[in-house]
This record gives sequence, C-alpha cells and structure tokens, in this order.
Amino acid sequence: MSRRVVFLTLVLLAVPVLSQQSTTHHRLPGGEWSAGTVRPEPFRDFNSREFRLQAITQDAQDLSAFSLMLQSKKLRQEVPQ
Repeated sequence: MSRRVVFLTLVLLAVPVLSQQSTTHHRLPGGEWSAGTVRPEPFRDFNSREFRLQAITQDAQDLSAFSLMLQSKKLRQEVPQ
C-alpha cells in the first residue's frame, strides 16, 4: 500500500478515538467525583399531619384558581360581542 493510504487510514482511525476520551475532569471544578459523593435525600415522613395539611391547602388553592379561570372564561363566552 502507498504511504498516503496508510497515513490516511491511521488518521481516520485516530480521530474517533481521540474524540471519545472523557474530559469531564477538566470541566468539573472538583476534578473527578465518585458515586460515593452522591447521597440520597433523607427520608421524609409523608404520613405526617403537617404534610397532609400542606398538601390539602395547596390543592384548595389550585382548585380555587382553576375555578376562577373557568368562571371568567364562561362569562367571556356569555357576553355578546
């Protein structure tokens, strides 16, 4: 084979190999990190009275806002233009 074909083949094989190398340690400010540094959130007590009251209050506020939106749409449709 000619030198050009061999050289071109080596270049075409080297480009994908070089582009697949990981560069995350260069981009992250702390260097490389391990899975041990990622910790799950602490368990929350979803059966607590406060959580249920908060959820009910939020649902009531959402329902009230939805009801007002529907009422205003209905009034706009009833008014002749």
